[in-house]
Amino acid sequence: MSAGLTTSSDEDQLLRAHWLTGHDPQPRKWAGSKAIKSRFHLRKYPEEHGTLLAGLVDYTEGLRAACVGYCDARAPDLPESFASITDTTQREEIRRWSAKLIGTNVVAPFLPMLIATRNRFAGDASKYLELVQLCEAFAFRVYRLLERRADAGQADLFRIGYQLQRGRLSFEDAMRDFRRTLLAYCPDRWFEDALRQDNFNWYDWSGLKYYLYEYEEHLARRKGAMPKIAWETVRRRERADTIEHVLPQTPTAEYWIERFGEAQRRACTHDLGNLSLTKDNASYGNKPFPEKKGAAGSEKPCYAESSFFMERELAILDDWTPREVIERRTQLTEWALER
Repeated sequence: MSAGLTTSSDEDQLLRAHWLTGHDPQPRKWAGSKAIKSRFHLRKYPEEHGTLLAGLVDYTEGLRAACVGYCDARAPDLPESFASITDTTQREEIRRWSAKLIGTNVVAPFLPMLIATRNRFAGDASKYLELVQLCEAFAFRVYRLLERRADAGQADLFRIGYQLQRGRLSFEDAMRDFRRTLLAYCPDRWFEDALRQDNFNWYDWSGLKYYLYEYEEHLARRKGAMPKIAWETVRRRERADTIEHVLPQTPTAEYWIERFGEAQRRACTHDLGNLSLTKDNASYGNKPFPEKKGAAGSEKPCYAESSFFMERELAILDDWTPREVIERRTQLTEWALER
């Protein structure tokens, strides 16, 4: 309740994650409350009520421990999240990366591993940090970029979490298996090819906001700062309000007609290199690049005075042609490969 996870679906997800972690990692065998009732059915314990009681106590104690790990993984931004981690620096890094995982909008496949690591290695925050960073990479590469089904790799991930909880895998072996699973579902070559693909509509891609916001954070941190606009604000706004096409979708100004032929407009409009986060999309419209770019000190909305570092980066350029689109896409791609 303190984490704000009070819906029936939250409760069901917690019960499922706990069951997969501590009792049976096979998702097809999870049948909600029926699975629990079947495991502890009275008929299975004739004259063995002490054994049944011990099993129920073990179950409820495990559920209590799983609840802490579950709530911290699902609501890392709350002040009380990861309170047991006394190292302030490590705690903030874990909260930051946990928030990134939430930002990918894929958490459920990783819950058994996160809960198991929290339970088994409560005194070693570095292990949890390593795990959540790898979860974020898996989520982005497999579920967001390659857009695989939400159950892709789940059987392996649940098995790793279960074996980790049971002490059948060391943390190092678990991470080795996790990386092997990641590379099975998204080899480095597939990852690079997906990032470099031509004639792809990046504007309609479900991971666009997350991708660009991560780049925005990279630019901010390079200047020793943090993004001026919170991820939650970007996430909640409509795509049309927060994604700027430098080359407009309906270019009418002579500036654009001179620099982009019809084929080039089709190729560049929704190209990754032509897209940026913004809060002033409505103000830019179909204006030519020099007007969108503006100048420092301008009272009108423009790239040079933007709250986004990536728009300020655009304002440094003198012109916007197909060449600049390709160069910026290459820049974003190389950053993602390194990241």
